[in-house]
Amino acid sequence: MDRLCICLVSFLSQLNTRQHLSIDEFIAVPRELLEPDSFQILRTAHKVIDLLVSHRIDTPAPIMEPEILDFTPGVVCLAKVFEKKANFSVVHWARRELGISLPQYFNKPQPGIKATVIPAIPGGSEIDLNMGRRGKWLPPGIGQSELACKELSKARLPDNWDITEWRLLLTLWKKVREKRNEAAHTEIMDEASIREVKQTLQQMAESGLFEKFFYMKNEYRGGA
Repeated sequence: MDRLCICLVSFLSQLNTRQHLSIDEFIAVPRELLEPDSFQILRTAHKVIDLLVSHRIDTPAPIMEPEILDFTPGVVCLAKVFEKKANFSVVHWARRELGISLPQYFNKPQPGIKATVIPAIPGGSEIDLNMGRRGKWLPPGIGQSELACKELSKARLPDNWDITEWRLLLTLWKKVREKRNEAAHTEIMDEASIREVKQTLQQMAESGLFEKFFYMKNEYRGGA
């Protein structure tokens, strides 16, 4: 689903011929805080949303049938930007709390370690944070990661996080996850949906959460 949406957005972005689109006018996240592919996804989604919202293709709609645009690929792509930042930062904090050796096994499964969480919710099932395939780490889905981090934070918060920041993260995480899950089903995602995800990422940026993600990722992978 993610790969398909990224492909669709990449193709649609070619229809936008505007040469000077500032990413700061979309979501003001400094480029150095994002992985190269995440920045590319963000920039491409910006081109598509700008095309659909501000510069709609001038094609007459059939009489009595309003134009309906589906923003599903854009919603998935924006959610993917957050999900990747979370996986490399707070989800790796959760992995370390469960015994994964970092930085040796950053973004890799560690053999012989069981790193699972069972969230204290009705019907909560085991969440595996050390799942791998052919030596590659397979992170849980966005909702499972949210539950795992929420459960582990009951004992203690990650270093350099206070309770206000953590609660804000969980609140914004929930918003992204809900829209991401809606997009994965059959509903048409309207313009309001993608604006909500965009505003959520913008709030993360303005609150300094992307900086926190960046420094956590660097620490866990053994960087400066």
